[in-house]
Amino acid sequence: MAEVEAEKIPRTLVLGCDVNFVSNLPPLLTEVINDGFDFLSVPLVHPRHRRDSAATGVSKARAGAFTRSDLLLKSSSWTRSVVGKLSPWLWPAIEAQGPDGEFSPSRRNAEDALKQELAWASHLSLPAVLFPQLPHQNSNTCRLINQCVQQLPYYQVWVTVPLADWSNDRQDEGGTAAAAAEGSGVVPSSPGHSSSSSTSSSSSPSSSSSSSPSPWHRWNKLRCLCERSQALFVALEVGPDLPEDEEEVARWEAEPVKVLLLHTSAFITNKKGFPVLSKRHQSVVKRFSKFNVQIVVTGKPRHDSGRKVYQQYLRHMHQQLAGMTSEEQLEAPYLDYLQAPLQPLMDNLESQTYETFEKDPVKYVQYRKAVKAALLDLIKLKHPTCRLQGPGAEQPEGAAAATAAAVAVAAASAQRMVDDNDDEEEGSDYDEGDDEDSKDELSAAIKAASVATGGGVGSGGEEGQTTKKTKKKEKGGGVKVVAIEVVLMVVGAGRGPLVKASLAACAEVEAMILLANKKSLIAASSASSQSSSSSSNLNLKLVQFKLKPRVFAVEKNANAVVTLRSLVHTEQWANVTVVSEDMRTWQPQNPDKDLADIMVSELLGSFGDNELSPECLDGAQRFLRPHTGVSIPCDYTSYLAPLAASKLWNEAKHSKTIDSPLKALETAYVVKMHNAKVPLDHNASELKAKLAFTFNHPNPDWPEHIDNSRFRSLQFCLDQDATIHGLAGYFESRLYGDVYISILPGSPNFSHGMFSWFPLYFPIRDPVFVAAGEHMKVDIWRGVSSTKVWYEWALATQHHTTPVHNPNGRSYWIGL
Repeated sequence: MAEVEAEKIPRTLVLGCDVNFVSNLPPLLTEVINDGFDFLSVPLVHPRHRRDSAATGVSKARAGAFTRSDLLLKSSSWTRSVVGKLSPWLWPAIEAQGPDGEFSPSRRNAEDALKQELAWASHLSLPAVLFPQLPHQNSNTCRLINQCVQQLPYYQVWVTVPLADWSNDRQDEGGTAAAAAEGSGVVPSSPGHSSSSSTSSSSSPSSSSSSSPSPWHRWNKLRCLCERSQALFVALEVGPDLPEDEEEVARWEAEPVKVLLLHTSAFITNKKGFPVLSKRHQSVVKRFSKFNVQIVVTGKPRHDSGRKVYQQYLRHMHQQLAGMTSEEQLEAPYLDYLQAPLQPLMDNLESQTYETFEKDPVKYVQYRKAVKAALLDLIKLKHPTCRLQGPGAEQPEGAAAATAAAVAVAAASAQRMVDDNDDEEEGSDYDEGDDEDSKDELSAAIKAASVATGGGVGSGGEEGQTTKKTKKKEKGGGVKVVAIEVVLMVVGAGRGPLVKASLAACAEVEAMILLANKKSLIAASSASSQSSSSSSNLNLKLVQFKLKPRVFAVEKNANAVVTLRSLVHTEQWANVTVVSEDMRTWQPQNPDKDLADIMVSELLGSFGDNELSPECLDGAQRFLRPHTGVSIPCDYTSYLAPLAASKLWNEAKHSKTIDSPLKALETAYVVKMHNAKVPLDHNASELKAKLAFTFNHPNPDWPEHIDNSRFRSLQFCLDQDATIHGLAGYFESRLYGDVYISILPGSPNFSHGMFSWFPLYFPIRDPVFVAAGEHMKVDIWRGVSSTKVWYEWALATQHHTTPVHNPNGRSYWIGL
């Protein structure tokens, strides 16, 4: 464990300091940097400096500049160490109306002032501009923000959104400007104020129509009015009060949160007099640390040591966070990165892709377990008298490679004893002295094989296989050897990881058989020794079993076949035959003899069937032994869930690899979802996704009535208001027995640490707002033709219905 911890890479933390008044910027910036902060957030213009409209000419006639000069700092400091803040009086003035709702002159002044400040921020090449909180009535504000982002500024737009309405929305009150200018910009709630009101308004079904919309609803309105611009980011303001409902906090995981504005009033003082965060506030900071958000400390310092102690505490808390594991490091480049699904029949994988999949620490361990369980059941069915030595304890998963080697050595050592008996003349009896030597050798073999297999795996099951018995003639006493022939076919063998897993499973089962053989041999030899004095004519009759697997590795990729044939030579796989053909068209030379007892494949996709596993395995089913043949996997099921993921939707809409926006939003993508959230369903217990399609192998409808087209209609009822940006697709597969691989969150069979499959993202052309308690219907189809397979999908709520996406596979399909 210590070695694993040592490999973890610490996460980065960027800290900023927010101030409301700056008398002298250069020394303040130096002081803040020396205090351990990375950047400074300052007003672009003095908060009290209101300007009139350019039409009046009063402000224009003033000789002095409206703000500080850009010569105070070097360009590198402006671009890397300073974030600008808009004046807090702008929003109330912009939303001001005349007595009868007509246009107010103060609005024109505020609009001109806003444009002036943004132009100055662009002139300074600031990395970001922090916008104040949105007022409840914000249509004019949203319109002006939209004008800003439509011009594609070089700076990022950080819109302040409170996590809870703890500030009592002071911006809508008459004294807004004075309070914002004179104080820290954030006022703690009164003792009687509770965050439950904001929580209930956010999570109740009627919240969307409330006269006082929650912070999330105000943000969602801004996003919609700005056409979901990629230049908009959330500056999530965290104050002393937090929402009571954790889902109200979790919903922001699907939003583009760029920075946490952590107010000094959110800190409490510990026994030593230093500022610390409560457990709940710590959990909020830790929740968003995985998104690498920046943290800005805002508000007046409440401790004698100044702002530095806040920085020291936050960095100390960040150091306590677990670093990135090797798995997280491997997945990091793929977070929220849209990838087109594989076209397994049209394209050949590259060596680098094979290498990535082969690093999976879980998948091939599960396949080895499944093949082993299938072998044990086949032996049990066809040879009930064949005993398997060892209890039902499984070996540690991480020891797969070491186990295979150790088992092979132990099995070879034990097998030599059987081979020696096979070479004896018919009718020969055991010599007592030789028997003692045999016991010693057998004990060593049993001990080595037992350690290698971790005690072995018990047998049991219902499936079977065809065997061939090779009997030796008996004369007096001797050994009758029963050879258990098993044919394994690895279809879609790639560069051989499934072949290795299958051979390792065979070696483990063979060792278990040989251990049982030796136990019976020792018992019989001991009985012969004890009875030799009283019955010299005792005939020793033993039945011993020997596993003889034959493996066919079928692969259509000629480049991967080169690797397979090299492995046959270097690994001395004498019982492996490499077939360089498509599994759907290959014809075995001996159709009767070469029928597969176990057919192993890894043709699954992120949605289970989206890489044509049903079509491929149906085509290969003709060389699976009827009635007793086993397919691994034996079934797989796809699942769907509504998804809130503005970042993924924007990535799809602005795809650089697909030229048509329509096509880009009608294509399913493989993606490691990160900045996304599956909303809770009212009726869901643990699983948020619902079953879509299931496929079984061998196909019971093969060969006359094969139909792999599917349709499923699913009903969802969300627990809170949400904007749905598409659907998340998952799969779960039962390889054999109780051995599973799964990427379905919340499933008891979920494969922790497996990274061969990321979920599938089905975008929708226009995001849909779904209110809490509102029923949402999701329809999905799997279409099949002679040349391709495709999906179509649609969503419908009580007030909105999307068009059917990807009709007839016009934008996205998988070629046969």
